[in-house]
Amino acid sequence: MNWARHPTGVALAITGLTVTGLALMLTEGPTWKVAGFLLAASPLAAGLAAYWVQRRRG
Repeated sequence: MNWARHPTGVALAITGLTVTGLALMLTEGPTWKVAGFLLAASPLAAGLAAYWVQRRRG
C-alpha cells in the first residue's frame, strides 16, 4: 500500500496504532504497558527508518 495513493488509510492506520498503544499503556499489567509503548512508538520508528533508507539512496 503506497501512502501517496491512500493517504487517508495510512493516516487512520497510524492513528489506530498510536491510540491502541496509548490505551494499552493505561492498563495495570506491566506486559501490556510495554506492548502499548511499542505500538505507540512504532509509527515514529517506521517513519524514521523510511527516512534514513530514502536518504541513503540519494
